[in-house]
Amino acid sequence: MANTTTRMSTGPAVAQIQFDPAGSPGAFVELGYSEDGFSISERPLMQDVFSDRNGGSSGVPVDTQIFGVLGTIRGKLTEFNYTTLKRLKAFASKTALTDGQVPTPGCLLLKDAEQFRLLLEGTKDAAEVVGGTPVAEVITPLNFNVCLFKDAVDFNVGSKVTAVEIVITAYTFIDADDSDKLKLYNRDTVV
Repeated sequence: MANTTTRMSTGPAVAQIQFDPAGSPGAFVELGYSEDGFSISERPLMQDVFSDRNGGSSGVPVDTQIFGVLGTIRGKLTEFNYTTLKRLKAFASKTALTDGQVPTPGCLLLKDAEQFRLLLEGTKDAAEVVGGTPVAEVITPLNFNVCLFKDAVDFNVGSKVTAVEIVITAYTFIDADDSDKLKLYNRDTVV
């Protein structure tokens, strides 16, 4: 599978989480502020197509097929809501788990609507939009509608500062507000 990556950084940013985006939407809950912004990677999922005309699977591909795109959002939070973070660390976001408890092995997170919605807003971008700059000319807001924690949540607990590094995976969704187009994110900030 061939992978390429596009990266962008949002600058100083706030991350907001909305649980149960597939059901009755609730208000966003502030997750926290980043140390130096969030890094966003967009990874297309591709597979080469081979033909006997070019030597089969040992030869040069005759085409490449795309199967979708995954997003990866990385950030280090130095200001965060610990209660919200504990809920996300449970991986299954709507399941009430006690400290140290893990979800039932084998559960299907997307099928069971255990995903969450992530909204990233850069403070500079927000100020520019308020000042009249069109949203299309700034990087944020970025609204990722279907997200999961699929990687480690790293804590640094020290005498000076407690920080948490998060890696969130974003999946594509059908955007009903934009002619049912498949999107990784949109600019929607409405609950």
